[in-house]
Amino acid sequence: MLLVMHVFVFGMVVASGMVHGHLNDGRGLPQLPGHTAQLQPHPHSDATDDTTALVGTPLPRRGVENPSGCPTEPVPICSTVNFQFPASTALRPGGNLFNASDLVSASLTVSTVSPTTSDPEGEGSSAPVSIAAFALSDETVGLRVTALASGEHTVIFQSAAGAATAYATCKFTVADSNLGDTADCGFVRVDPELKQHFVTSGGKSWYGVGMNLGWVSGATSVKASWDPYLTNLSNHGGNYVRVWLTDSWDDLFIETGLGNYSLQNTQNIDDLLDGLQQRGMKAMLCIESFNLFCDRPSAPCYWAKSVYNKANGGVLDEPSDFFSSDLAASFFKMRLEYIVARYGGSPAVFAWEFFNEVDITDGFSPDEQRTWVGDMAPYVASIDPYSHPITTSFCCHNVPEVFTLPSVAFTMTHTYGTHNKFDMVENNHYWSELMATQYDKPTFIAEFGTGAQGAPSAADPTGIALHNGIWGAMMGRASMTAMSWWWDNWIRPYDLWYHFSAPAKLAKSLQWQQYQWHPISLPQVQCTDVDPPGQYTCAQQKSWGKCNTTANPWMIGYCCKSCTNCSSACSGPPTPSIANITPWVRMLGMVGIAKSVTEQTVVVLWLQNANNTWAKQNSSAPASSRAPLHQITGLSVDLHATIKAVAMPVGEYSVEWIDPYTAVTTAASQPLKCDASECILSAVPQFITDMAIVLRLQ
Repeated sequence: MLLVMHVFVFGMVVASGMVHGHLNDGRGLPQLPGHTAQLQPHPHSDATDDTTALVGTPLPRRGVENPSGCPTEPVPICSTVNFQFPASTALRPGGNLFNASDLVSASLTVSTVSPTTSDPEGEGSSAPVSIAAFALSDETVGLRVTALASGEHTVIFQSAAGAATAYATCKFTVADSNLGDTADCGFVRVDPELKQHFVTSGGKSWYGVGMNLGWVSGATSVKASWDPYLTNLSNHGGNYVRVWLTDSWDDLFIETGLGNYSLQNTQNIDDLLDGLQQRGMKAMLCIESFNLFCDRPSAPCYWAKSVYNKANGGVLDEPSDFFSSDLAASFFKMRLEYIVARYGGSPAVFAWEFFNEVDITDGFSPDEQRTWVGDMAPYVASIDPYSHPITTSFCCHNVPEVFTLPSVAFTMTHTYGTHNKFDMVENNHYWSELMATQYDKPTFIAEFGTGAQGAPSAADPTGIALHNGIWGAMMGRASMTAMSWWWDNWIRPYDLWYHFSAPAKLAKSLQWQQYQWHPISLPQVQCTDVDPPGQYTCAQQKSWGKCNTTANPWMIGYCCKSCTNCSSACSGPPTPSIANITPWVRMLGMVGIAKSVTEQTVVVLWLQNANNTWAKQNSSAPASSRAPLHQITGLSVDLHATIKAVAMPVGEYSVEWIDPYTAVTTAASQPLKCDASECILSAVPQFITDMAIVLRLQ
C-alpha cells in the first residue's frame, strides 16, 4: 500500500506489570443455537444476521490529550509507542475483547514538514492510517505504533463500532537522525524489480539463514525454552526461524475457543519476538496446520481437539467444511486481525504463513484453496499496514493454482527426499531450481529431511544431510537456505550449528537483489568406462577382481560401467568440464548478471566430493561399507565449458575460497583472467568434502 511505508502497528514490546489470564467467559457474546460456547462471528461476515449497532456508552470527548503511553519527548526513528486503555472504556458493552471491531481504534497521520498556520496538516502529511487495538489482559487493551519517518505523528483514538466521536489525541515527534527522514527498520519485502529475492524496507539485501523451530516445550518460560536455540543459531550467523502458532501442545498456540485466546500464550509470542529482535533475527509465523483439520488414522490428525469442531463448541460438522464455511472464515479472520494488530509491526516478523501442509487436510482441493487463499490473502493485506509477505505451504504437491496468485508473495517446498532421499544435494537442488524456474517469485525449501519418519541421528550424527541440503538448495537459486525440520532431536543435541556459519557468511557477502541469477548446469556424467593408468583395460581389471575400491583405492573413478554399471557405489568418472579430478567431484553454482552498471558479474561455485553424502557415509552401517573420502588435489575448472546459461564476461575476476565446514575465507593472491577463448580456474585449494568459490568481475 502506498501510504503506510511510514507508520505501522508494532507487536513486540509490552509494558511490564500487566495481568495475563485465560479469558473464558466470552464477554457476553451471543449464544449460537446448539453450541456450548458463546460465539461472535466476524462483523463483516455474511454468516451473521445480527444487525444491532452496539455502539455503547459514548466515551469522553477529547478528554485525554495524553493517554497512557503518549510520548512527551521526541522518539527516535524505528521506535515503538505502546498505548494502553482500561478495557472498561476501550471495549463496547457486550463486545468481545478479542474482536478488533469491538475495541477502540486509531487513525494516524504523519507530517514530515512542520505544520504552519496556513497549513495545519503540514505540507508533508500522509493520508490517515487505520490502526487496530488488541487485548493485552482481561483489564487492558493495547495499541501500538512504530514510527518509520521523522516528523510529527498525530494519533486520534475513536470509540468502538465506528462511532465518530474521538475521545483522545496523542501528538508526538519522531526526531531526525543520521538515517534521514526514513530509516531501514528491517522489515522484509520481495524485491519489486527482479522478484527473485528479498529486500528490507530500506532496499538492502536480506537472505534468510536458518531452520524450523516449530515449538519448544518443557521449560519454565519462553525465554528459557527458546533462548538456547536462538543464541546458538545467531552465534553461527543464522537470522531466521519458522515458528508455529498452532496445535495445543505449543506454548504459542493462542486459540482456546472460537473468539477466545490464551492471554498467556499471546504474551509468549511477544516474548519470542522480543528475543528475535534483540538478535537481529526474524520468524515466519505459521498460523494453522493440517493436523486440526483432518480426521483419519493415516496422518497425525487432531480434529477431535479442534476448536472448530462442533463437539468442542465450534461451527463445523466435518474438518473438510473449513474452507467452504463463511462462518469458519469469519473466525479465522478474527484471529488474523488479532495477530496482525498485536505483532504485525514487529521487524522480527518476516511473513505470515496461513497453513502448514494444507494439502493433508481432509477433502483438499487445489481449486478450493485458490478461492480460499485468494480471499484470505488480500484481506490480510488490507489490515496489515506493513504489508508483510504472505504465503502457505503444501506437503506433497506443487500447487500452481495457489502459487500463481498475485497475493502469494513467495513459494515454498517441503521435501523429505521426494526426489532423492539418499542425496540431499541432488534432492534440494532439484526442487529449488524447479520452483525458481516455474514461478517468477522468491522460493525456498521450508522443510527438508532424508525421510519424514524421524531425524537421521544415528545414521548422520555429523549432519552431512543438513550440510548438503543447505548448499544444494543455495546453489539452486533458492532465496533462503533450506530449513531442516529436526531442530530438537538432531541439530541441537548433536551440536550441528556450525553448518550455518559458511552459508551465512556467503549470503551476507552478496547483494542478491542486484543480480539476475542464472543456473550453472550440472555436468551430465555419462555411464562410460575410463581405463586406469597403465596398459590394462577395465574388462581385465574386472576379471581379476579389482573392482573393490576399498581394497584397490587406485581404481576410484575408473571402470565405473564395467564394475558397477555407474551405480552410486562408484565414485564416478572425470567429467568434461572439470579437469584433474580423482575421485569424482560434482559442481553446482550460479551466475549473477548485474542489473546496474555500478555492479559487475559474480559467479558462485560449489565443488563437492560426491562420496560425502549421508548415505555413503552412513554411521549406522559398517565402516567397511562406507565410500572413501580421498583428498581432492590439483583441481581446475574450465568456466567457458561449464557455464552454459550465459556467456562468461571477459576480464579479471577476484577469487575467494570459502571452506563450507569452517567458514574460513581466503582470497587468491592472483586474479582469474578470462578472455574469449580461455577461462580456467586453476590451483583450487585441496579439500576433502567440499569447497565454495566466489568470483567477482573487477
